[in-house]
Amino acid sequence: MAFLTLSIAAFAQNADLNVLKSGAPNPVVAGTNLTYTITLTNAGPDPASSVSLTDAIPANTTFVSMMQTAGPAFSLTTPAVGGTGTATATIATFASGATATFSLAVNVNASTPMVSVITNVATVTSATADPNGADNTATANTEVVNQSDLVVSKADSPDPVTAGTNLTYTLTLTNGGPSDAQSVALSDAIPVNTTFVSMMETSGPAFTLTTPPVGGTGTATANIATFAAGASATFTLVVKVNAAATGTISNTASVTSTTVDLNAVNDTATATTTVNTAA
Repeated sequence: MAFLTLSIAAFAQNADLNVLKSGAPNPVVAGTNLTYTITLTNAGPDPASSVSLTDAIPANTTFVSMMQTAGPAFSLTTPAVGGTGTATATIATFASGATATFSLAVNVNASTPMVSVITNVATVTSATADPNGADNTATANTEVVNQSDLVVSKADSPDPVTAGTNLTYTLTLTNGGPSDAQSVALSDAIPVNTTFVSMMETSGPAFTLTTPPVGGTGTATANIATFAAGASATFTLVVKVNAAATGTISNTASVTSTTVDLNAVNDTATATTTVNTAA
């Protein structure tokens, strides 16, 4: 009697995992947050095992937060807030037809140059064979723009001032951000009925000062290539009031930058000082 031996082939399971990614806003302002939406889907036909979604925090950014917004629960591992590294989401079994969505927020460094591009890549792996590896990775490119809010304030002392004596102005310049400001120039024209005595920086990152000669007139300037977001600088400008001066003395300081300014109104500050005649 002949026996028929039947072999049954064991078919390996397959799961087509695919990743989609988008970033918003685009463009993003340096110094603000950029949020990525990552969508992971298992198109089947089988469940995927030991699934790991990874996303390296891109250059010129730091980690802010990551959360899952939809789908079966993944375990999340992230860098520290303000740090760099890789964010991961893992699950033991990801069912066929399942979808999971994640939100990853990063902060774009305030010093990131204008028109830079931030590139972020998310990748998924699994212990289950994938018939289409081309869609296991997704990339989002985001353009960077720069905006800052430079603010000038000015105080005078003494007020009133006596004709023939010195009048001191305290100028404070701040960058309210969110981005670093480039090619910053603070200027202050020596007011009518006064002459230049001195100018010095008393605090903040080092500016380059250019002034009229002592006893002269013209404009005093303070320049810096990059003025960081959140930075502040203080200057003291001293002028001598002419002995014959009367009425009031008005002095205006203003700042300019090649970086877009969010509020031009506070780029100028004026102090008006009453002059008393010498006894």
